[in-house]
Amino acid sequence: MTKLFCFTRNLVSWAFLVCCASNSHAHELTKFEETFYGFFNGIAGEPFSATIVDAETKEPIEGAVALIHWDTIGGHGQVTGFVEMLEAKSDKNGRLYFPAWGPKLAWITDVTLRRNPKIHLFKAGYEPGVLIEESVTIKGVQEINRLHLTSSWNEKIIGLMVTSSTPLEYRKTMLSFMRNLDSLFFEEIGVCYWIEFPFLRGGMDEFAAFFREHKLGRIELYDSFECN
Repeated sequence: MTKLFCFTRNLVSWAFLVCCASNSHAHELTKFEETFYGFFNGIAGEPFSATIVDAETKEPIEGAVALIHWDTIGGHGQVTGFVEMLEAKSDKNGRLYFPAWGPKLAWITDVTLRRNPKIHLFKAGYEPGVLIEESVTIKGVQEINRLHLTSSWNEKIIGLMVTSSTPLEYRKTMLSFMRNLDSLFFEEIGVCYWIEFPFLRGGMDEFAAFFREHKLGRIELYDSFECN
């Protein structure tokens, strides 16, 4: 009994140490990590990149903001939170890059992982977009490698459309887009979530300036809280 207790205590200690060390920075998985996280159904992501261009001119778009996230799903199919969220901003060549992440322990099924990640993408003056996995529309079961997660959008060229809406219509579109982000972030981080995501905050600053320029009011939540 004592030996069993010691083994269990050591296993928990190892789990804690490995989990904390692994979440501090992403790296190539060791054989031990592959075994440990494989046994406990852990997850880890591969690097991800894409190129953002103007859908009509095909010219690269600099400063487009992207959020890539792996969501958890509740019993009725609703999003209940996320297990990983990363942000990036496109460079002068339109390139977005997300580093590898994990490994980490997470209660998320293979079925849910097949529908992840989702990518929110926006830039002032363009219609925002939400990209879902292409695998969702493919028949049959896809194999999921939980320790080497990636996206079907990796290394793809993604086009954004210049908005043709009136300023008022564009404001409604962007507020709806931001409310979707609000609902995703609130449970995990709280009302001042944008502080933890500087690229997201910069993008929202651009929209706030756009609204002020056209005398369209404020971004409801973004402008409603004193966040340091």
